[in-house]
Amino acid sequence: SECPSKNRGGLLDDFRKQDMVKPFADQAFSMNPGDISDPVRTQFGWHIIKLEKINEASILSLDEVSEQIKNKMIDKRKKELALAAAEAVYSVSFGDDDIVKAAKDQGIELKTTGFFPKSGPDEIDKQIQKNFSQIAFDLSDQEISEIQKLGNSYYIIQQIDRKPGIIPEFASIENTVKENWIQQQKDKKALEKAESFLKVLQTGETMETLSVRYETKPVVTDFFQRNQPIPGIGSEWAIASASFELSSKNKYPDSPVKGKNGYYVFMLEDKKFPPPENFEKEMKDTFQQLTARKKTMIFQEWISEVRSRSQIEIKKDFFAG
Repeated sequence: SECPSKNRGGLLDDFRKQDMVKPFADQAFSMNPGDISDPVRTQFGWHIIKLEKINEASILSLDEVSEQIKNKMIDKRKKELALAAAEAVYSVSFGDDDIVKAAKDQGIELKTTGFFPKSGPDEIDKQIQKNFSQIAFDLSDQEISEIQKLGNSYYIIQQIDRKPGIIPEFASIENTVKENWIQQQKDKKALEKAESFLKVLQTGETMETLSVRYETKPVVTDFFQRNQPIPGIGSEWAIASASFELSSKNKYPDSPVKGKNGYYVFMLEDKKFPPPENFEKEMKDTFQQLTARKKTMIFQEWISEVRSRSQIEIKKDFFAG
């Protein structure tokens, strides 16, 4: 069954038992309409529940859930493709320049950060900076990490250089500090403008009308694939990734997306799915590729384990006559 209830923080919409933490759900689903519970404690705090009504469980029709199923399948496929691309790069990355060539072969843009402290690089999303930094600092010179899932993306990290931390004299970095501060202010204003643009766009205003008001130039792209450059924009992984999360019911991103040249606000006009007759062949090819990459990963893990349990001795005079 389903029921709405109130907690200390406000009204909860209809929910299913599996959607709630166990103590809360156990209490709510043991009550009758109109009941008010004793205080219930969960990891989110204390709650007092008032049960207003119970809706009988029902089975939704395919038409009602088809969009939801399609979005879940698209999201699953997107994650599979991202992992497959990461595995393709990782499986052939053994030397200093291998990761560069592998990324280029897969059409993946390779990003190089500047030196950064343990708090993490500015080029990386703030939510994963700390974890990213910890992985990078644990690597030795030129070492390549295993595939790391951070946030909603997969990363392969290579530590190419390091230097001891220093506290420079302010005079020597004054100009850099000023430039960084100015850039941060510009970035902040650009984000605020993009957020305002998106907020008005979501109310029903047209992109063309808003573009005149905000003094921007809209770009209409042709169809593009997830791992290919966007026509008229170029290689923008973040934009492409966010675009493929949109649907006919959710045409706009939740927030502006930062690209190479600033923040982007966009909307979905149409989607084109590949011909169904190609699906079986593509699925078989993908399965074979994933199997081969998984074998390579298992082999690499075995090599790493053997290496970690081995002791290497170098005897310079071993071959001496």
